[in-house]
Amino acid sequence: MSTITVKNAYFVTLGRSGSLAKSSFRDGIIRFDWSMLSPDEINQWDEANIREKIRLARQAARLSDSKGVISNDLGALRKIAHSTSQDIWITFEDSYLWWCRVADTPVKADQTSQYRELSVAWSNCDAIGDALIANQLPGRLTKIQRFSGTICSLGEEETGDLQRLLNREATREYEAIDRARTELEQRVTSGLSLLHWKDFELLVDLVFRNAG
Repeated sequence: MSTITVKNAYFVTLGRSGSLAKSSFRDGIIRFDWSMLSPDEINQWDEANIREKIRLARQAARLSDSKGVISNDLGALRKIAHSTSQDIWITFEDSYLWWCRVADTPVKADQTSQYRELSVAWSNCDAIGDALIANQLPGRLTKIQRFSGTICSLGEEETGDLQRLLNREATREYEAIDRARTELEQRVTSGLSLLHWKDFELLVDLVFRNAG
């Protein structure tokens, strides 16, 4: 099994309320919708022009056009436009975590939306093929589902959780608990060997009595 490495990790909402998720999975792409911009404008990345197009589009839709809001939109678009094949992208759909990698190709568009092609297709399984069921994953990852925007970066801890999850590696906390349990078993075994036979008989009686 080859190790899955994660340079950067991002969460993406595939369309409003996941409306672009099914077609993203089916077509093997990441869809996103900044319809006020053409693929050429995104790929050429004239930031002043892109910022102004976003501002005008928000004004036309009667949405907030504050500097902070526009900067957030611009930052989200920059992440998807400039992402490389070393990055991991995740989303949640149908109670699973899905992940993929973009290809090192430019932004494209079709009649549905803009999109990035993939170098690793969408998958809802880890490296050995076990399903990534959302309610069985670490809370630090699943809470990202509550993000109200389109795209966000995963923090260092979340990225570490994701890499361990995809590679089926135990967390540091689990390893510490496992070591403590092993030490406890060894000490209990050592302690039992010191019991007088009458004490041991009493212990066995208590164990069976409490076990019903």
